[in-house]
Amino acid sequence: MNAPVLVTSGHELASHSVTHRLPQSEWTRAGYDRWRLELAGQRQNLAALGGVPAGQVRGTRAPFLETGGDTQYRMMSDQQVIAWTDY
Repeated sequence: MNAPVLVTSGHELASHSVTHRLPQSEWTRAGYDRWRLELAGQRQNLAALGGVPAGQVRGTRAPFLETGGDTQYRMMSDQQVIAWTDY
């Protein structure tokens, strides 16, 4: 099944990251632009390569469940990305 079919069937798609870069601890210190390129950038990749409208990719989960504090959440607010907080 492809991504557009999943979306039109009612499934949610979310961003994770472009690189899932190591070391894991780097994510807690990542700056605004790193978070934007990784999380919002993956949403753009899903749109460009997966055929899913970018507006349909609303959620995200931080790599390794590491969060970047206020910097990450400011970027998410600016980019209208919703955090999945079930972890």
